[in-house]
Order: sequence, then C-alpha cells, then structure tokens
Amino acid sequence: MLDGETEAPGGSALANPDLLLRHLGRLRGGLQPGQTMIAGAVCRLPWFEPGTDLPAEIAELGQVAVSLVRAPASAIRKAV
Repeated sequence: MLDGETEAPGGSALANPDLLLRHLGRLRGGLQPGQTMIAGAVCRLPWFEPGTDLPAEIAELGQVAVSLVRAPASAIRKAV
C-alpha cells in the first residue's frame, strides 16, 4: 500500500492508460460498457492474508474500505 503522493514510474500515472485506450479505440473499438481496465500499480504489490481489512481515504471521494476473504474452493476452480 502506498500512503501519500508519489510519481509513477515513467511519468504520469494517467499517461499509459490514456495511450492504451487510444490504441484500443483505433484497433478494437475501445472499451465497451461493462468492461474493466486494470491499470497496474505504482508500488510493489504486498500479500495480504484473508481476514485483512484495508481502510483508506481518497481525496475528494471520501472513505473507502475493502475486507479480504478466502474464496470458496468452487470459485477458485472456476477461475482457473
């Protein structure tokens, strides 16, 4: 997790997703409603155990939180 301001590797954190979206728009018609784009992270991704609560505050948005749980085995088999 990263707390505070930082600079993304390679410059603006929005520059690479913007470039990707422009290329996708030209080559594949762009993102469609309901699709999700994962843009990556500006820091190493830590491992969190199930049961971990991650509260945060995002400027101009407010408080957000996520609680990590262990997925049922049936969900893991379907995803693989």
